[in-house]
Amino acid sequence: MSFLVSTIALLLASLLLTGPVAAAQEVGKIAEVVGGVDLLKAGKLPATPAKVGDIISQGDIIRTKSSGKVKLHFEDDSILTIAPESRVAINEYVYNPEKSQRQAHLKIFHGLVHTLVNKIFRKEAPDFIVETQTAVIGVRGTDYFTLVAPALSDIYNNSGSTEVRNVFAEIPGKVILKGKEFTQVGRNLPPTLPMPLTNEDIDWIKRQMVPKVAAKTNGGATGTAAVNLFSAAATSGAASASPVSNITLASGTPAQTSLIQNLQSAVYVPPQPVPPAPSGLVTPFNIMISWGSGARDLDLYLTDPTNTQYYYGNTGTSTSPVYYHYDSTVRNGGEVITINKWDQSGVYTASVKDFTNRGNSASNVLSTTSGVSMQFIQGGTVAIVPVATGGSKALVTGGSPLAAFPAITPPSGQPGNTWTAVKINPAAGTITPVNTIGP
Repeated sequence: MSFLVSTIALLLASLLLTGPVAAAQEVGKIAEVVGGVDLLKAGKLPATPAKVGDIISQGDIIRTKSSGKVKLHFEDDSILTIAPESRVAINEYVYNPEKSQRQAHLKIFHGLVHTLVNKIFRKEAPDFIVETQTAVIGVRGTDYFTLVAPALSDIYNNSGSTEVRNVFAEIPGKVILKGKEFTQVGRNLPPTLPMPLTNEDIDWIKRQMVPKVAAKTNGGATGTAAVNLFSAAATSGAASASPVSNITLASGTPAQTSLIQNLQSAVYVPPQPVPPAPSGLVTPFNIMISWGSGARDLDLYLTDPTNTQYYYGNTGTSTSPVYYHYDSTVRNGGEVITINKWDQSGVYTASVKDFTNRGNSASNVLSTTSGVSMQFIQGGTVAIVPVATGGSKALVTGGSPLAAFPAITPPSGQPGNTWTAVKINPAAGTITPVNTIGP
């Protein structure tokens, strides 16, 4: 009996000296807290209110409420700032300063997060990985923002270099953002080619990091609007820009005109004649346009072989051969036309008109500031979703970008308020670029 008592005493003493056997590894601390922020240790309930100085460990989950914002300071001096209504998990964080090694893996479930990684330990592969519902972001020493929705992720690179691909390895293609550039990754889609960001865009994103106090409005009374950025972004995924391809096509031959064009992108079209599309342009076939903050109201048009135009004034129906889904009249908008049944007797023409500048044939919005691109997607679902800056847009989720001809953007430097993009021959299964801008 005395032997048993002695053994138990030794075990208790050992536990008191060594602490918990399976204690989670500390990887950083909470540096700032504003409003409601919860910390789930090891990702498990109950959640406890976060406080400055709280230890962050592998496996922890941080969630912010509508009034909350939190800044995490990791041991390698990386900083993560989490905006209101966001949720982030620290899946893995291993740092060895003596060997200049780091392996970090974070998961953003939803919301807006600012990531600042100051130290670069190796260049052959990213060692700081951020995963979302649709994207994998490999950080190579950078300052960037991630806006995450269920079907879309927007990555806004402020400085440095950031590698982006789809979360599913079977979806080909990746882009590398450098400087102030943006890309968007939709569900089952490769990232769009980088689009330039302005300082105004970055300032707008930074303002969304600030918690805002909701206030009701009565009739004509004014007040601070109830802020729920992610009630809109959770479906749209677009904050201050829209997906754009830096591909300029003319006379049937693609050409690289932008120095930032990323040759590793699945959206990149190499210099070669446009080949026939697969499977004779199967249906449903979606033509989607997206534009950025430089345009306010662009309209997608499709003219069929009988010279019938489908647009906001002649939409068709969801069961008709052609269906125009939604008239988007805002900045950072988008529209979609779906072809449910091809007319094999002739050629279709797809074009975009600048409604805002319809009376100004000398306007250069389409060719310089609109950031408009046209994409061709077989299958998928069309949704009408809110835009974070106000209003709504149409977009396609899922589906397959046309491998032979996934996207086109307008030529630069041509004045005019109408962009004639492509001609589509369903009988031949081809899409031929026209790519001219005129009155």
